Amino acid sequence: MLSDELETYREGVRRAIERRLSEGAGPRALADSYPSECLEALADIKVAGLNLSPAYGGEEVGFVAEGVVAEELARVDMNAAFWFLGSRRQGKAIEVGGSSEMQDAYLADIINAKIWTAWGSTEPSSGNDIQGMRTRAERRGDKWVVNGEKTSVSAGMLSPFIIIFARTIIGGEESGLTSFIVPVDTPGLQRTPFRDGVLKPMGRCSAYFDDLELSDAHVIGEPGRGGRLALATFQAARPIAALMALGCAAATLEETIGYTRERVVMGRPIGGYQGASFRVADAATAIHAARLACYHALQRLDETGRDEVATSMAKLHGTHVACDVMKSLMEVWGHYAFTHEYPLLQRYNDVTSTLSWDGSSDIHRLVIARALIGREITG
Repeated sequence: MLSDELETYREGVRRAIERRLSEGAGPRALADSYPSECLEALADIKVAGLNLSPAYGGEEVGFVAEGVVAEELARVDMNAAFWFLGSRRQGKAIEVGGSSEMQDAYLADIINAKIWTAWGSTEPSSGNDIQGMRTRAERRGDKWVVNGEKTSVSAGMLSPFIIIFARTIIGGEESGLTSFIVPVDTPGLQRTPFRDGVLKPMGRCSAYFDDLELSDAHVIGEPGRGGRLALATFQAARPIAALMALGCAAATLEETIGYTRERVVMGRPIGGYQGASFRVADAATAIHAARLACYHALQRLDETGRDEVATSMAKLHGTHVACDVMKSLMEVWGHYAFTHEYPLLQRYNDVTSTLSWDGSSDIHRLVIARALIGREITG
């Protein structure tokens, strides 16, 4: 599946992540905040700057290697993996479309894992429908005046900025979507935090914009072309999110294998009963097959730069496999699976959230169906 070089890279990354992040990972997942020293560990083990500008200390390694790191991070600490996923997307948007001043302000801090990053595209009335968003950025003189709401914004309470998308109004006429970077201390921005049962330390919030003024220096890319930027960033994020879910599933599988060897019922380890051992076998098979789909999609991106069907298949299949596998394995543990003595329940809750990341499952089904049947039929 992966080259010998990448497998060797995975082994080194896994050892480093386990050494720096495994201790305390369970309690961290239940906390309301995330320790800054854990982010610093990502910089120390040289993964925080992957696929970001070498001019600011980053390193171009390709999407497959990025997927390897995301999977291994999630296997130990899903919240660290979430930082990694977001910082790749937001950092790349700044690198590709931001001014030199914007890059100077943020890229080095992202690459050195000193800050969180936040992305606001979904809205209460439109969800994943980018074309249905209602937030507006109206040109008034030399300013952009933004009004609307983004819900939800992951890490919106932690990041020094939020990257948003808004309908562009110039001279009373609508002109596509524009992407902006909004520093969180900008007058006119109000954030309302959520208390979540999933990814609890991630500082999710709603962001409200009330006559918030921005200058051209806050524009990412070209005015009116922000939709293309948003869709481009989703390509790699989808299979990588699925690999994060599968990394969590793999951790649960490893723990369950150990449990089936140690837990004795009616005089023998429960691994000797097919009710447990067959669940382990099915889980290992499903995870392996789903990982193949994810790495195939990332390889396609490394080779061609774009493959909507492969990335949607990876996201759809990988996240559902992870949820189904973890649910099945948790039954082996009985009531232990639902206590905080073990990480199984919180990890499962965190993984269920991946079903809606970067497009819900039905959006990916639609992307795949349109490619197979034709948009003129599917709509």
